[in-house]
Amino acid sequence: MKLARADPRKRFGHFVLLSEVGKGGMGVVYRAWNERLRRVATLNNRGLAFSRKGDLDAAIADFTRAIESVPGHALAWSDRARSRCEKGDLEGALADVNKALELDPAYPTALYGRAEIRRRKHDRAGASADLERFLELAPGSSDAPRARELLLELKKEK
Repeated sequence: MKLARADPRKRFGHFVLLSEVGKGGMGVVYRAWNERLRRVATLNNRGLAFSRKGDLDAAIADFTRAIESVPGHALAWSDRARSRCEKGDLEGALADVNKALELDPAYPTALYGRAEIRRRKHDRAGASADLERFLELAPGSSDAPRARELLLELKKEK
């Protein structure tokens, strides 16, 4: 990997070409290392560590840097939404989780997170719809039992 990084002929934008996989009618296919995603993973993991410690400002800052590095990374948007929600910024959290779901409409964790944000904003219908979709996509998730409980509570509140 270090040798490939050092050779300018092996660099293609933010990719480091590692090896040839094959050739075809469209050209040569390479196995490559995406340096941006590595940076995003590092920032996102550090953001999660800050969040677990309760340092939500530092967590949000790292998630923001991850988003700036790769704006299409739904996980970073969803994780920043969770930290914003914990901090009480429900509008910012909702905007972030909506972006995560725009990028990946079938992202169960983002749906579960948006359900929580909507529940806190007293949007029972929206929260119920998100929980139902979450349970369709991830019925065996460790969050599924709690999602079912919340769904029942929301239906009783109507």
